Amino acid sequence: MRRAGGVVVLQLGVLLVILGALGAIAFGPDNRVTPEPLPLSSLGIAVITAPAALAYSGPTVELTVTRDGSAPVFVGVGYDVDVQDYLTATPYTQVDSISIPLEVKTSEVDGAGLPEARPGDLDWWLVSDSGRGSATVTLPLSDAAVDVVVMDPYLRPGLDVSVTPGVVRRGAFVGGLAVSLAGVALGVVGWMLISSVPTGRGRHTARQRLVRPDRAQPRGREG
Repeated sequence: MRRAGGVVVLQLGVLLVILGALGAIAFGPDNRVTPEPLPLSSLGIAVITAPAALAYSGPTVELTVTRDGSAPVFVGVGYDVDVQDYLTATPYTQVDSISIPLEVKTSEVDGAGLPEARPGDLDWWLVSDSGRGSATVTLPLSDAAVDVVVMDPYLRPGLDVSVTPGVVRRGAFVGGLAVSLAGVALGVVGWMLISSVPTGRGRHTARQRLVRPDRAQPRGREG
């Protein structure tokens, strides 16, 4: 029974070592998982995500948007009702769904107008950033209906960008290492349990040592 329990503990320890190591390697010291950049384009003035595309609650996502050279780019996150009101009657590309592995489905929204203001002049963005060549925002995903909006800050049509999403989990790297160390400790305990069980030969030898010498060799009668 002790040997079987030791085997189970040892196997559990090995499993924890593997899982912890995989988690630490995946997130790395910066506590983030970053897949390959995703190319997106629009003939309109923006690329936006539908609320259903971000219907994941829990993780924190970092989005880095880049354009060729030093072309200006704006990225912002806002409530869907505000974004839809802002882009009314304007042409843009909508990301309808995002699946794992990273694949997206998009659709085109027709329009002929332009927003009344540049995106950088609005104060209702939850988070936003702009720059030449790249812009980055970080947002915790929740149940709220929010959209990510990528566009030219000067409202010029035609957009070709690369979006690099990263999942950020604070303490993931250290947590993975801790799980691996716990697995090593369990493995040592399991090995000790297995090693402490004597074999059949060892038990036989131990019984032999318990026999008293005077009983093992009978004495002859004295004349």
